[in-house]
Formats: sequence, C-alpha cells, structure tokens
Amino acid sequence: MSRSILCAAITLVIGAAACGGDPVPPEPELSEQQAIELFGAFRDFQGHVVFARTREPRQRSSTDCLLGGFTQFDRWVDEESAGDTTRVFLHRQTTPFGCRLRIRDIDYALFGSPSVNEQTLVEMVGSSDGLTVSGVVFGALEWAAEGRSAACPIELTLTMEPDRSDEENPRIVGDLSGNLCGYVVTIEVSEPL
Repeated sequence: MSRSILCAAITLVIGAAACGGDPVPPEPELSEQQAIELFGAFRDFQGHVVFARTREPRQRSSTDCLLGGFTQFDRWVDEESAGDTTRVFLHRQTTPFGCRLRIRDIDYALFGSPSVNEQTLVEMVGSSDGLTVSGVVFGALEWAAEGRSAACPIELTLTMEPDRSDEENPRIVGDLSGNLCGYVVTIEVSEPL
C-alpha cells in the first residue's frame, strides 16, 4: 500500500471516529420561558372573551384571534349554597382553530389537541375574606412557529386566596403549578378581587 493511500485511510478512520460519538441533542421545541409565555398569552387572550350575562348553565362562544384564526369556548357554571357557604364550579373548554398570537416577535399558530380545560371551584364562606379558589388546567395545545411545531401537554393545579395588603386594590393571588410542555413550572397568577 502506498504511503499516500495509507495516510488517506488513517485520516478517514480518525474522521469517522470523531463523528461517531453521541450526537448533540436537539434543542427543545420550546424553552421553559417560551412555554410559560405562550401559555400566559393564551390565558390573557381567553380573559378578553365576553360571555352573555344569562342564567344558562352552559354557554358557547367563539371569537377571532388577534392575527387570524379563531377560538371556541364552552363554559359550564354550577352554583350551590348551604348556610353561609357558596360554591361556584366553573368549567371552561377552550379549543383554538389556527389561533395566531405574537409573542416576542414570533407568530404562533395554536390548535386544540384536542383542547384546554379549566375546572375551577370558587368557595366563599361568609364575607369575601373567606374566599378560596382552587382548580386544575389540563389538556394540550398544538403549536407551530418558525417551521417548528409540537404538542404542549398541560397539567396544572390552581390555588388562590385574597390579598388585601393594598386596601385600595385588593386582589386574589396564587399560582398554577405542575407540568407545562414537558417542564415542571410554577406560574404566579393575580386577579382583581
């Protein structure tokens, strides 16, 4: 074997060995921060949906999304009272159909996979000082952005209670914690009381 053929063979073997190691793992489809921001934008959008004031226990509404597509909302409400305790059970099912949202200059298209469900129990004993809110958010969103797409499974637990530290602007505060898009997260939530 000539010297040049031997050198070429050694170079090929060394090059193949260098490439034969473990491959670099792919980037996650969404970073944890992107997952939280996407979920937050989706929840904020849901907050702007207006349901008719009615005593109907079940309502359906759909609304156009900011950049295209639409989202369908189904809501059930059940209320019971006993003595000075009132319990309101809310169930909302949200199904996006190509709902487009922009987050940090990235356009996302959202689809129900099949939907996101929220079940919330609001319990008030006596005055609003005895108010507690608990619940779960579960389901999945299918998202697409910048040539990437994936499912985002959601399993979160909600706990909230009144915060009257600012007497002029009392709030109900708490967190959503659990699994979001494959990450274990805790997301602070706050609403006017």
